[in-house]
Amino acid sequence: MCRISPWRTPKFGDKPYQGAHPYLRRQPEIKSAAECRRRTEVVIKLMIEQMKTASAPGASGVIIGLGNIALNEGSAACFKDLLAHSQVSDAPGSNKEMIQLFLGDHITHSYPRDHVPFVELTATNFKSANGAGSRYTVLIGQPSNYIGMAINSQFPGIYQQCFDDASFSVVTSTNSCMLPIGKSVESVVGIDSMMLCNAIKEYLKDSGKTIGWSHGEGTKTTILNWIMPSLNGMIANKPMPAPLTSSDFANDDNSDDIERSFKDFDQFFAYMNQLKAARPGQTLCNYFDVGLTVTLISAHIARSGISLLLDTDNFATLNEGSIGNTMTKMVQLTKTKPYRTKPAVYNFYVGDGACRLNGGLELIFDLIEKAHEYDDFKPLLNLFVFHNNFWAVEDNLVGKYEEEHKLHNQIFYDLLGAHDQSTTCRTEEELAAKLGQLTDKFDRYTRSLEPQSAGEEYDTNAWLGNHIELIIVESMREITLPPPILGDLSGIKTSPEM
Repeated sequence: MCRISPWRTPKFGDKPYQGAHPYLRRQPEIKSAAECRRRTEVVIKLMIEQMKTASAPGASGVIIGLGNIALNEGSAACFKDLLAHSQVSDAPGSNKEMIQLFLGDHITHSYPRDHVPFVELTATNFKSANGAGSRYTVLIGQPSNYIGMAINSQFPGIYQQCFDDASFSVVTSTNSCMLPIGKSVESVVGIDSMMLCNAIKEYLKDSGKTIGWSHGEGTKTTILNWIMPSLNGMIANKPMPAPLTSSDFANDDNSDDIERSFKDFDQFFAYMNQLKAARPGQTLCNYFDVGLTVTLISAHIARSGISLLLDTDNFATLNEGSIGNTMTKMVQLTKTKPYRTKPAVYNFYVGDGACRLNGGLELIFDLIEKAHEYDDFKPLLNLFVFHNNFWAVEDNLVGKYEEEHKLHNQIFYDLLGAHDQSTTCRTEEELAAKLGQLTDKFDRYTRSLEPQSAGEEYDTNAWLGNHIELIIVESMREITLPPPILGDLSGIKTSPEM
């Protein structure tokens, strides 16, 4: 249970927020530690009172979504001890408890969820237990609308309904929160997010109430073993999947080249899920940049029920809508000793506009050239660049290509494509063949890390020059799907330029 400082008991009349009233800061304001604590204590009291009221017999009920803040094992606010306790129940009927816990669906893209028993939440899970409105919904770490699109999430619409019902609270990782007060929802800044998360956890523990696990009967332990790194060792290896061949891809499909290319990536990710399930202790991560093509690819994969195998860093950059984030991450993974000496498979996906804007092509060849200046270099890294010849997002807003948006860089790509560590996929068949080659490479690499006989072990010299590759994808140029735009689209949809 949270403990309030004895010198002062917060009152509901305390309002450490500005609400909808504009407030002009003439100079930067840095809140003192005492002021931040005061604000946090007020919010804790308000939120816990709301949870008590909503979880009482005959009330609406409470449902709490756990994001990265609550699942970071390095934090004192981590919910691991509570989740592992029998108080959080996945027994039959536990979905009827007045307090429910669930994982944000972005978390479920960090492990091979098609190999793990898992029940998706629907709008029904958020409906009030007494039939009126929504459950009191608390999110600890809120994914942005952008990552909601990138993972084809249905949650944004559900959260909007909870917000409209004034039954919605959010604790962010940036020391702010949102919570209902009366009939409105207020934003509060300058709080201690970790202190608030810990107070929520301690309240749940001290309440003594059984808390329902929302992802299916008997699934809790298996899922926790995947999402908590300290528990990964409890997952047994499975048989290695066979590398993909041409018959595994959509060559006989009646759809066009673009749709078959999407399905090819579905197959590629399905294989990586199988590989991750087979070797849970091996690092295998995908990093998506921000842009139209890469977002459509990730959403298509997620819609097919396949995990994107993302990590915490990519969640953060997608949440921020950070264009070019893949460039700095590639440098980190290949230049710093803790990463470059660790066996791993990394795949990066970026559009040609964002890549050129951030010097990505120059960077990848610098990494290829210099990777083996170190005799301890271990990871495999692949950069997929989607070459469309134009700024995809902007030119999908109108029915024509704007001349100033064209990227006159075909000769540049042709030059780079001639490098031994570069492959250009101009057709879907070429893309499928390359993805198949990569799965064969992943298979050989993984087996070399656990040799069964002499001569199979990992040999730095044998892999010299083959760790990093550039794959230029030109088979997905004419995508006519609508762009991932946030907000009101009515004006755009009715425009004659569309």
